[in-house]
Amino acid sequence: MIFSLIAGTVIQSHVSGPAALGGARIPLLLAVVLYYALTNNRGIMLLSAVLAGLLQDALSPIPPGYSAFCFAAVGMVANRYKDDLVGDSLLTTAIIGAAAGFIVSIGLSLLLWFNDLVKDPVWLWALRATGTALLGTLFTPVVFVTVRSLDHLVGNTPSKRHPLEHEEI
Repeated sequence: MIFSLIAGTVIQSHVSGPAALGGARIPLLLAVVLYYALTNNRGIMLLSAVLAGLLQDALSPIPPGYSAFCFAAVGMVANRYKDDLVGDSLLTTAIIGAAAGFIVSIGLSLLLWFNDLVKDPVWLWALRATGTALLGTLFTPVVFVTVRSLDHLVGNTPSKRHPLEHEEI
């Protein structure tokens, strides 16, 4: 988890968001939180949400804790319904990435606005949230495949055996 969060932080902070999408950044840290929300228990997901949020806030002008709150809220909902979703499906992860990206972007904008920390017009919020949703659609499945592969590589999750494979005695 730590490696995934650090890698996501480095990439997310160094790849600037396109102006056509309101400067929306690729939501890699959110995608890592969603991965742990759909594949682990609530405690692991909350740990990843807090760490991801603090890392995101540390590298931006957002006060500490704002992103962690939004990540945890979205992660709790995803974790609650993880048994009802097909987590291995690229379509499912793309849709969840889009919805979560939009919600977190609007949530952060509202938190900042309520605390007089941002004066952006509402149309820019909508553009940035739409851009984050689009980028979440594209990159959340990539993050899921990558982090799942890393988890298998280091032994965090058991590898799936072929059904015809027999256990040796």
